[in-house]
Amino acid sequence: MLALLNKGLDQLNSTISIQRHTNLENHFDRVFGAKYDSILTCPICNNRSVTPEYQLSLQLAPKVTPDDLINLKASFASNFAEEYVEASCDKCGYKTEPSEKSKRFAKRTEIRKLPKFLIINLSRYKIGRFAPKKIMNPVKLEEKLVLKEGDKDVIYLLRGVISHTGSQVRSGHYIAFINQPDRTWAKCDDTRVTESNLDHIRLQQQTFQIYVLGTDSSVHPGFPSETLSPT
Repeated sequence: MLALLNKGLDQLNSTISIQRHTNLENHFDRVFGAKYDSILTCPICNNRSVTPEYQLSLQLAPKVTPDDLINLKASFASNFAEEYVEASCDKCGYKTEPSEKSKRFAKRTEIRKLPKFLIINLSRYKIGRFAPKKIMNPVKLEEKLVLKEGDKDVIYLLRGVISHTGSQVRSGHYIAFINQPDRTWAKCDDTRVTESNLDHIRLQQQTFQIYVLGTDSSVHPGFPSETLSPT
């Protein structure tokens, strides 16, 4: 699905005249595109180097034990946590050396613009001894997410889930769950469409979660929600 989006984006961009549409946001950008700033801070002069980043989905790498639920809040915190890396500074010229005493650069990612449709891609694999191993843990499903875009709260409502069945990374079967206009859930398994519910979806090995911008009044009454912040 994401490969098709990226291919469509490349084809669309190739037909746009840069001279006439310098500031144009295409349809994929407006609907699916999320913009981030990767910020690198020099440990010597505190110069901040900002690199814009763009993604059609937000990829999260859950870190769990075999018996844990995959928690989106913990995954967000890990994804946006500050880390220390080797780099060089364009302002003062300092460069990290291969020494334990050498100071590293602080690197963090900040959300600059969230999309209308937020696609969360859970990386369900880890490096094994001989081949990648699938992470089989179920997800702590959140029907409402509240993310931070600068100082602003942005509310998202769950509208779709794609799960992967099977224990192998390179094989298996995908099933989609769709939240319909009447708020019931439908399970789409190839050409077979049946009724479903959140209790059943929580047990699935969710790989993609699709959220749409919404308001508090759109959330089902009594469903627990959790505010997620990357900071």
